[in-house]
Amino acid sequence: MNVKRKKQMFILCYVPFMIALFLEDMAFKTGNIAPIVKAIKATVVVLLVLSVVGKSWKKKGFAWVVFGVLCGALTLLLTGDFFWFIVILIAEVFCDVDEKVIYNVSMQTIVGMTSLTLVLCALGILSDCLTYRTDFSTEARHSLGFVHSACLPLIVFYMMTYCISTNRNMKKIGVLSLIGIVLYSICKSRNAVVITVGLSMLALLLRDKRIKNKIKKPLNLVSSWIVFVCIVFSILPGYLRYKGVLLNYWYAFDQIFTNRSMLAASAFQSYGIPIVNTMNYNAYTNTPVYIDGYMNNGVVLDSAYMYMVVRYGIAMLLFLWMVLHAYQKKPNISMMEKAAFIAVVVANTIDNDLLSYECLPFIIIGIRNLPKIKCKLRIGKERN
Repeated sequence: MNVKRKKQMFILCYVPFMIALFLEDMAFKTGNIAPIVKAIKATVVVLLVLSVVGKSWKKKGFAWVVFGVLCGALTLLLTGDFFWFIVILIAEVFCDVDEKVIYNVSMQTIVGMTSLTLVLCALGILSDCLTYRTDFSTEARHSLGFVHSACLPLIVFYMMTYCISTNRNMKKIGVLSLIGIVLYSICKSRNAVVITVGLSMLALLLRDKRIKNKIKKPLNLVSSWIVFVCIVFSILPGYLRYKGVLLNYWYAFDQIFTNRSMLAASAFQSYGIPIVNTMNYNAYTNTPVYIDGYMNNGVVLDSAYMYMVVRYGIAMLLFLWMVLHAYQKKPNISMMEKAAFIAVVVANTIDNDLLSYECLPFIIIGIRNLPKIKCKLRIGKERN
């Protein structure tokens, strides 16, 4: 299969999957979007299976595909979730598609779907949902056609990470940063505006060679440990509060991070901490959860790492850790890409986007780099 054909097949599988995930973030007034989303995902699975059959494989490459398919299929059977099955297949089947293609296609798809969402909201087809913080403040935050007010500002942030990871055009990065600041006045997403401005400033600093050389080692160290630190930061407060340890500290912690430890402790109490979770999404959303004395059906966990451990279990959280580690260890990764990677990992301590359309490039590139990490380890052992 030639390069052009590979790119076409990748777009045919990847774009519908992104759209299916994006539809779940759009605030439709009537009707259930779930059957449409499932139909799109099922169609993508069929296309990916046909791509596997129609591709000539090397022995090692095919072995990795079989292993990935089995892991994804097991997750699908246990939880009813297509996400990992599709993502692993895309990563393995299109392992030779250029990274810039992945980022560019992601950017174009998100720009198109975001523009459509804003137009549909202006026409009244999508709702402008008003959301409020969980600290009982009365400040209304507009969603502009999305299901939550944080969606659009975070989309702008992820678009910036794509720019930084590919063309590194400072004009585009500056424009996106300005848009993020303007959106804060409407959507009031603190996490999005802080991480957007912070990343744009870091990207600007990295343009200076002298500064870049000075912060190269610290940046490498941070990128190597940031996933571990963010996992601990996301899970430990809720776990210790659940166990009744240092409660006064976690009460103060929640004043800054809007009840994150309380929600996490409630989730641990209701769902437990399984090694492998066989609970499907309906069971997850309908499990009674007691939050500060009030009973709710399910719990909204803004941390991607908390969501992973509760929804899928410790084993899948470890797999996610491996995938993210493999991304920052990929060959020829630039300092700019590491800066974007760090920002993405940090953003997901407070927002849950790692299993959504925005983070697909990072997850897919990380998965397809896993075999290379293994090969590097073997070579290192042989040399020693």
